[in-house]
This record gives sequence, C-alpha cells and structure tokens, in this order.
Amino acid sequence: DNDDVCQDKNLNASVEGKIYASDLVKSLGNVEMKITAQKDDYSAIKYTDSKGLYSASGFPGNMPVALRPYKNDSIRAGLSTLDIIYIQRHILGTTRFTDPYKIIAADLDDNKKVSVTDLVVLRKIILGSADFLPKNRNCYTFVPFDYQFGDNNKPFNYPDSIRFEKLSILQKNLGNFIGVKIGDVNNSIGNTINHNVSNRSENLHLTSSIENGNTTFYFDRDAEIMGLQLVVDVKNITPQDLLVNDNLGEIHYEIANGKLRILLYDKDAITVKEGMPLFTIKNGKYGAVEHDVFNEYYDINFEAQPLNVENEIKDENSNAKDMDLQVSCSQDQVTIYSDRPMQDVQLMVSDIMGRVVIRKRLDLVEGSNNIELRLPLGQGIKIIQIKQGESSQTFKLY
Repeated sequence: DNDDVCQDKNLNASVEGKIYASDLVKSLGNVEMKITAQKDDYSAIKYTDSKGLYSASGFPGNMPVALRPYKNDSIRAGLSTLDIIYIQRHILGTTRFTDPYKIIAADLDDNKKVSVTDLVVLRKIILGSADFLPKNRNCYTFVPFDYQFGDNNKPFNYPDSIRFEKLSILQKNLGNFIGVKIGDVNNSIGNTINHNVSNRSENLHLTSSIENGNTTFYFDRDAEIMGLQLVVDVKNITPQDLLVNDNLGEIHYEIANGKLRILLYDKDAITVKEGMPLFTIKNGKYGAVEHDVFNEYYDINFEAQPLNVENEIKDENSNAKDMDLQVSCSQDQVTIYSDRPMQDVQLMVSDIMGRVVIRKRLDLVEGSNNIELRLPLGQGIKIIQIKQGESSQTFKLY
C-alpha cells in the first residue's frame, strides 16, 4: 500500500563489511564493491580501504539488495614457483590440499578440478609468456564469508555475491567476503621477503665461471631445496645458446625481451652439490644476473629465500657495513626498523617493471622509523629498495 511505499523511500539503509584474504588473517584493499537495490534501480560502487573495510548508505531499505565484489589488478602478484610445487604435490597425492580456498586458487583454468593443465597455465604466467587467465577470468574470485561448502574437496559451485531480501537500516558484518587470488595457493600475497644483498653467508648462492666464452652458473654449496626461480639479462640469446642441467629436476625457461627466466622444481626435494652447474649460456651472450625480487629458492621447509647471485654481492674490499633492516608496510606508511642510526639513506619504491614511483632520502634512528608513504593502489607488486652507499636491501610487497 501507499504507506509501505513511503516507508521504503524514507529508510536510509546501510551496509558494512570486510574483505578477507583467503588465509583469513590478511585483508584486501582496493576491492570494488557494487551495491544494487533492485526496485529503485539504485546502484553504487564502493572500495575497501587498506584494512579491507567498506561501507555504503543512503539506499532504500526493505527491498532486495545485492553485493558483488570485484578485483582484477595484477595477474602475477603472489605467484611463484612455490605455488607450482604445492599444486604438483596435491595432484600427485603427496600432500593434498584440505583448505577449500587453496583448491579454488589452484583451479587456474576454471574447469572445476585441479590438474596438470593448471600447472601449465601457472608456469606460463610466472615465466611471462601468458598475461591472462583462461576464459579471461578475473585474477580474484570471492566467496561470502559465512558460506559453507558442501564438499571441501570440491568447492567449486559457490556464490560470488550476497543478496539481502530486505535490508534494514544498518547491517554490520553481513557483507563480508573472502577473496581468493587465483594461483596463489600459499597465500603469499601481501607478504614481504627480505632480499638482503649483504647476507651472502646465510643463503644459497650461484657463482659463475667463463671458459671459451661460455658462462656457467654453479651452486656454491651443498643444499636440499624444493625449487628455485631466476631471471638473467641476455644478449640476443636463442634456445640453442642455452644448456640447462635437466638432471636436477623439471626445468622450464622462457626467453623474451632480453630476459631469460628459469624455473626449477621436482616432485621431491632436489639435492644440489657445491660446484654443480645449473645452466650455461654460450658464445658470450650473458649480460648479468640482476638483483631481482624474482630470484628465489625454496628450502625444505617450503620457505622462500632470496637466491643470491654473483653480481648481487658487493666488493669484498668495501668498507660498507652490512645492513640489517626490517620493513613493515601499510597503505599509508612504511615502518623501518634499524639496529643503528643511519644517515643519508635512499628509499625507492618501484613497480614490477622497474619504474620508480616514489623516491625519498632519509636519516634513520635506531629502532622504529615511521615514514609517511602512500603507495599507489591497484598496481600489483611493489619493490622497496633501501640503500646506503654500497649496501642495500630489497623488499617485495604485494
């Protein structure tokens, strides 16, 4: 009746919610939330803040309202060879996923199962030979927070929105979702890895030798690893100029835009020995192994460690003191923890293509240093490099 219509119009309905990452610990910022009220053709778009929170108000109540999240920014963010290792172990039955969100993340080709084709898709994305997921699907999918899967081993037919038949004046925490980054089965999105170029003794290292114009890279010690990934600058290289040690395990590589990217993994741990070659570049076409956050190996505890390479190590005769910094980040600031006062420190933030988006010079005190630094939203991986003289540390952020 007319009274009910007037009552609907006068209600100022509101909804609040949060978007969690699939580990249920981290939250997702810059998620687009579309709110639609059907009868009055009302729609609005809100974005989550750095804590994953959003709110919307001012739309009619007591009528159907739908919430649908969307995020599709950086396809490679959070993806690494370690994800390949985990998915392969699931397929082989070595260590099966029990978390339904990991199974959803592992289904890259969106065929409602986890199979070898998902490994192929993931490998192409990491190597840079593919820039899109199959079927042009978004790199995030969302599940309502309170949704219960009928079968945690087959969690594919889930709703990706929330619908309220009658939304009251204020609904708190009823618009919560869990966001799953496709391919990121180890939930590394948002984590930081300390790529300390001064810390040679603690990590596996690749060293090189040149003979007859051919550059061969060797492991510098005995180790048990689950796999690694590496990027190398090359000069007009073809597959015929590359020799890889395929006795180590499953090695895949891609040559494009003056870069050679290598992935190594196997179904079990890989034993490397001091002096064992990983690969050789023939005919003097080696450029340099970059100090790149792509360069990682994975220890037997499945922890990512920086893979040190020869020209990441500073001159042994340098008097520069090793840096030992720790960094934590939010959308609004970077906190740097230093073990000593440091003068004339350079801080640079760049994107995955190497473009510097923020540059600052700092003086650090011993202890905690809070640096106001608003990072650009929705642009994927960020790389923070902190330098003083010849010493530097690099941190990778998602």
